Amino acid sequence: MPHLDTAPSFTLLPGRTPLLVSLPHIGTFIPEALRPAYTERALAVEDTDWHLDALYDFAREMGAGLLMPRCSRYVIDLNRPPENTPMYPGANNTELCPTRFFTGEPIYRDGCAPDAAEIDHRRATYWQPYHDALSAELARLRAAHGHAVLFDGHSIRAELPWLFEGRLPDLNLGTASGTSCAPSLRAALSGVNAAVVGLLLASLYNPVWTSAIQGPADIFLALAVFAELMWGRMPVWLVVPLCGVMGLWL
Repeated sequence: MPHLDTAPSFTLLPGRTPLLVSLPHIGTFIPEALRPAYTERALAVEDTDWHLDALYDFAREMGAGLLMPRCSRYVIDLNRPPENTPMYPGANNTELCPTRFFTGEPIYRDGCAPDAAEIDHRRATYWQPYHDALSAELARLRAAHGHAVLFDGHSIRAELPWLFEGRLPDLNLGTASGTSCAPSLRAALSGVNAAVVGLLLASLYNPVWTSAIQGPADIFLALAVFAELMWGRMPVWLVVPLCGVMGLWL
């Protein structure tokens, strides 16, 4: 089904450091041609990653790049593999083109869920351009700096029994069980956590350790220290005690 919308499907704001922040679930737009297929509840796009624009509004000042989609994850989930492999095998999942809320109820009216042809169209129209831009920007950063770091920003409700048991941590700094992050970077962030108040280093919903995030100031401190460790000249042994002092002050 042609969606008859010619506006750009994402916004890329290139940065001046090797850090690129991608916010794949920040979009809220559902094309007009698709809206009749959704339930009234779904049109409120409740499973959006809310408040990330405010949470990461300091990223540009740090020199980080930003990549943000326009469309809702209900159109297509940019954080799923294109072949629609389940993220959590053997558990409840939402798909490449989600058909259920995070609470398990259908987001489409009866008989209106996308078929294979529609999924292919959405993948070509929204998923592929986003990931092409992501790959191109990371290649640019590697060429300019010798390396690049992708920070994928998300937010989610703390309790979603259909997807996860118990209560989720306040902050996950995820490495997908160590597969998406260089060991040296994980080790550096582990050192920061020894002193920064309010940082959790975790695989997605699989915590290495847990602590409390009180607000954007804590995340700003964590990312600022992360940037200092990655691209600054301050040694880890000095960064850690300074973080502790700053964390107490915040």
